[in-house]
Amino acid sequence: MDKKMYNAGDVIIREGDIGNHMYEIVSGTVDVYTGYQTGNEKKLGSLGPGRIFGEMALLEYYPRSATVVCTSDGAEMTEISDSELETFIKSEPAQVRTILTSLSHRLRELTADYSEVCGTIKEMKETDVAQLDRGLGLLEKIAKFLNLSKIAEEKGFNKQKSVQPAADLTGVSGSGLVEKRWKEGEVIFREGDAADCMYYLGYGNVDIYTGYKTENEKLLTSLTENKFFGEMGLIEKEPRSATAVAASDVVLADQITEDDLESLTNSSPLMTLLLLQHLSSRLRNLTGDYLGACRTVQEMAEAEEEGRGLSREQLEKIEMYSQISLMHSYTQLI
Repeated sequence: MDKKMYNAGDVIIREGDIGNHMYEIVSGTVDVYTGYQTGNEKKLGSLGPGRIFGEMALLEYYPRSATVVCTSDGAEMTEISDSELETFIKSEPAQVRTILTSLSHRLRELTADYSEVCGTIKEMKETDVAQLDRGLGLLEKIAKFLNLSKIAEEKGFNKQKSVQPAADLTGVSGSGLVEKRWKEGEVIFREGDAADCMYYLGYGNVDIYTGYKTENEKLLTSLTENKFFGEMGLIEKEPRSATAVAASDVVLADQITEDDLESLTNSSPLMTLLLLQHLSSRLRNLTGDYLGACRTVQEMAEAEEEGRGLSREQLEKIEMYSQISLMHSYTQLI
């Protein structure tokens, strides 16, 4: 892990580049932008000592999603390469926890944004196409999502889903974690329960529901082996937002408590890395879904303005997005 010095105005990472380093700020400050030095430049925030940036591209070997510019002279950064991740995880457990919490917060916030744009699509579908008949609030939302869609298009946002890099799972199990076993139909945790642990699914299948065993029951997703679940509740100390049910004859999963999260950085840095990649990939994929919904708002608005119909594919997307509710998107938050 090398120490790097930067001065005000230096670009540390650039949007669109392939990244194989992340950075920890030792001293000084940086600003984070999309569309840096273009007509659509937008400042996303500022970071100071102790903060980490560039982690998503490093964890997933994915192009940078923003530009980071130094804003102070003599700023010092610790540069961490992909080959040094295991050392970083072992030596900086507090920073690993900070990254987990940051990714979790961003997932929760983006889930709310995704729900809002899907609600906007539903409102557009159900209200008169004449804009004068639409409320000011809806018009403001439409304008917001039109702008986001245009920025995404100009950035050349990759519409493909994020794929986590393959990992050697040897040694992940048997790292001192308690292994839990369930039979088909047994409830692993219930919606509304306190979240005191998360799980790494080693064998079998798990179904995630809202309204389980009620008239409003809905299957949100089905999980297969080598997946984490229940992590958001543990990381953010929030009640379970869904129910997890064993969906095969035998289900085996490693239970990870708050204390285990601390010790895993030493006992199983590979599992810690997999958890970081898991959250990063979910955030990247949800971003794609969100911007896809923004593009659908743009397509609807353009069709109205030009007085033309929509293609079958566009109509299917409108129907899909208008069916998505906040409860559906809670599959991101269990």
